[in-house]
Amino acid sequence: MRRIPLTDLAIQKLRPPQAGQLEVFDGKAPGLSIRVGATGTKTFFLSYRIKGERRRRRGKLGRYGEMKLSEAREERLVKLAQAAKGVDPFVGRAKIDASIVAFDACVERFITHYLLAKSRAPQNATRILRKDFVAAWGSRDVREISRADVLRLLQAMCERGAPVGANRALARVRKLFNWLVEQDEYGLLERSPCSGIKPLGKERSRERVLVDAELGRLWCAADGLEYPYGIYFKLLAVLGQRRTEVASMRWADIDGLSGDDSAALWRIPSRSTKNGEPHVLPLPRPVVDLLRGCPRVCGSPFVFPSAHDGQKYLTGLTKWKEKLDQLNKAARPPPMPCLPGSPIALRPFSTPSTPTDFEENPALWT
Repeated sequence: MRRIPLTDLAIQKLRPPQAGQLEVFDGKAPGLSIRVGATGTKTFFLSYRIKGERRRRRGKLGRYGEMKLSEAREERLVKLAQAAKGVDPFVGRAKIDASIVAFDACVERFITHYLLAKSRAPQNATRILRKDFVAAWGSRDVREISRADVLRLLQAMCERGAPVGANRALARVRKLFNWLVEQDEYGLLERSPCSGIKPLGKERSRERVLVDAELGRLWCAADGLEYPYGIYFKLLAVLGQRRTEVASMRWADIDGLSGDDSAALWRIPSRSTKNGEPHVLPLPRPVVDLLRGCPRVCGSPFVFPSAHDGQKYLTGLTKWKEKLDQLNKAARPPPMPCLPGSPIALRPFSTPSTPTDFEENPALWT
């Protein structure tokens, strides 16, 4: 336990840890500490004991910057005086409106203040939190959710055959609880119930790729899907990019459609890539022909806009993946195996094709 006489300069010099939290106690005011989160947030806490109890408790005083060090020390004296009288000085703050301590309300605050504000792709995390956790815990007091509760839910996911989904769910709910500990204005949690939980599912990299004949069948099967889904699946097959990258393709990021086919490029911006790095991809002739034939929806920046909102890109692909599988099964000669994954796991290349791969073998795409 680190203890120093706290000053504004000493607090400002505290650097956030790479992971977890750093807590420093004030050598001049016993019980007062400041906690530094991995994001750099600095918060005053008070450790206290209520008269007649042996157990020490901890309460959040306020965030440094919003509360001065001198104010934290004054608040400490007030709280300790209340504790000396047998009154919990933080119970009034802890027993706030049920709509604040409810787990579903905490999830909505996290979505609003963190996911929508800072995440590049908040939809997946939002779906997992609401579908897997809010559905299970609902309006339960978030302070009552334990490590055992989290483990039971994740183990149930593994038992129903979704170990990788359990790992993804753990990552999302861990981020939620860390945010509640470090950044939520109400200071409801001191420790995350996900602390110490390791991924339960064993993951293995996929080795399955599509051979030329399978890609040809896929191309033909996609002709049976209505716009824009048929073209979307064809681009997935040829380009080998991630499904969200293709779904969020923007006209402004494509160069050379009106000129020489060999000069066509797709400049994938950093906001769309998983690693956050921009990527330039040459477009082969079949892709250029497909894109030239795509209609442009007025006011929408996307090649594949949502049918409900032109300012959003194509989603809801699960049922169309199923239709593609059905068309593929009905194909003759005997079809390729159904593509694995949910909703779509189509990544035929670890490295994108060159512009001439399909041009040299037209049977793959005609």
